[in-house]
Amino acid sequence: MPSGPLSDAELANLPPTTVPRSEWIPGYRDRRSFRDNDIVPWSAQDICQTSIVEMDADILFHRFTKPMEWLIPLRDPVLPPGDWRDDLVDESNILAAPIDALTFKSRGWFRHMKRLYASYEDEHLRAYWDSTHAFPVSITKRRASRYLDAFHTDRKQRRSRAGARWKSFLQQVLIGLLRGYCDLDLLLDPFFLHFPRPGEAGAWYPGIEDGADPADLLEALTITDVADRWRNHYRHVPEEHPALEIARLRGKFLSSSS
Repeated sequence: MPSGPLSDAELANLPPTTVPRSEWIPGYRDRRSFRDNDIVPWSAQDICQTSIVEMDADILFHRFTKPMEWLIPLRDPVLPPGDWRDDLVDESNILAAPIDALTFKSRGWFRHMKRLYASYEDEHLRAYWDSTHAFPVSITKRRASRYLDAFHTDRKQRRSRAGARWKSFLQQVLIGLLRGYCDLDLLLDPFFLHFPRPGEAGAWYPGIEDGADPADLLEALTITDVADRWRNHYRHVPEEHPALEIARLRGKFLSSSS
């Protein structure tokens, strides 16, 4: 379980960081007001309603894991099978390689946190891929194919297991918040993968792109991942990750004296 909040003296004695803790998000002990432009992509309205010491894993999990519509767009209406290549639904694959951390170096608590997350991600990578490539599997297909029926069921179970483990990992993030090692911006680091939030996109309709005529599901996958780079969490184009456009993030939690 996370240790308790630091005293004012303990907080003041922490080594200075690249971005002063007085500017960290949210306030440590007291709620603070921010301008939206200063804390993009977080909502200033949400951030001003809490402080670090008021947080727990549930709050992190449900409200602050990822800002809405950041990385992943809103969900599109469900499309009828005739508008996409339903005939391609038969196989799947995965692409992912970790991106270097932007806000921290692998030292001290960050090294420990990084190892825990790497273990979690390695175990649940398939669930993350599923979450942004969830091609519909009709009841008709599930009845006709034992493989597709099992695939559909397993996909839901993978997401449930990964979500439970992610919430457990957030206890470690909470430790970092309470000890003054980091703030909520840690979760914007491209090092981490994120599931779509309710209302965000995730469904994949193979062959929906204009002019696309893929021969199989893997070709459809290649076309989709080029068109929608967020589906692979920018890991095949790390230089385009939205976090790189946020100036305050680079090296934010590094000691300014090192």
